Amino acid sequence: MAELRLTAVGLAGLAALAAVGSFAAPVDAQSTPAVQVVSVDATDYPDVSIDVALPEVVAARGPGAGAFRVAGGTVKAAVRLDPRLLTVGLVIDDSRGVPLQTATAETGAALELVRGLDRGTYAVFAAASGAHAGPSSNLAAVAAGFRQIGRRPVADPTAFGRMTQSVASRLGVPGRRGALVILATDRSGMSAADAASVGRALAARHVRAQIVVLGTRVQPGLSALAKATGGTAVAVPPALYLRTVDAVTGSLTDQYRLGLELQGGGPRLLRVTVGRQSFVATVPIPASPTTIAAAPVPPSAAP
Repeated sequence: MAELRLTAVGLAGLAALAAVGSFAAPVDAQSTPAVQVVSVDATDYPDVSIDVALPEVVAARGPGAGAFRVAGGTVKAAVRLDPRLLTVGLVIDDSRGVPLQTATAETGAALELVRGLDRGTYAVFAAASGAHAGPSSNLAAVAAGFRQIGRRPVADPTAFGRMTQSVASRLGVPGRRGALVILATDRSGMSAADAASVGRALAARHVRAQIVVLGTRVQPGLSALAKATGGTAVAVPPALYLRTVDAVTGSLTDQYRLGLELQGGGPRLLRVTVGRQSFVATVPIPASPTTIAAAPVPPSAAP
């Protein structure tokens, strides 16, 4: 994980977040997925490639192919993906009308996400108000841009969609992997046309969108964007907000690519064993040659 020196503004943001109380719910390690399936590439079926995000304790052991088992298949290779070739795009809605408490929670969650990225990962950030930073592997510099969140809120209902398009255009360029994270409210939305346009572009570049709404509902445009990219869109209450963003961060770190050969589609059990600990996750294998982005499926830990 990256070691990020917090700015005074960042520390103040976290202090304010903690003061809110329910917004600073501690992350329960037992509820955070240990292994997450990021994507499955079956274009060369029966040769299949699976990208997974491992917990830090597993990745630190540098597991080889022998540590992985997939039901009905043979794992031939396991390679850690270079974090320097990953760009994480972050979009935050700080439009006029977003409560200060919500903007504070978004800022704190964004800071925690950037702090949790692997060293060398690039990040780019933009808010509806026009605040932006990156792309850069200097995560402290990107985090410093968060001090502008909410300072000049705009009433333009299209601003959030434009910023999402701007960040999305920087992801999944040749030679680099990309991931889009959107921190929104239940008032955040995109037009159907914008969502379709961004979704098609991201899907073509194998970039999925993970959307976390602090509220009670996900607007249709954001739901369509997540669906188009094979990503996720969830609305959560304050008590689960940081925990949910932490799970998203976990899907972006310590990523490995598994190469294997198998027959047939359908869900398959993936088991990762290091020492005396094993973790399992479900891998959705497509029935025909294709590439899919896989929404994380919470695994269980086995003795």
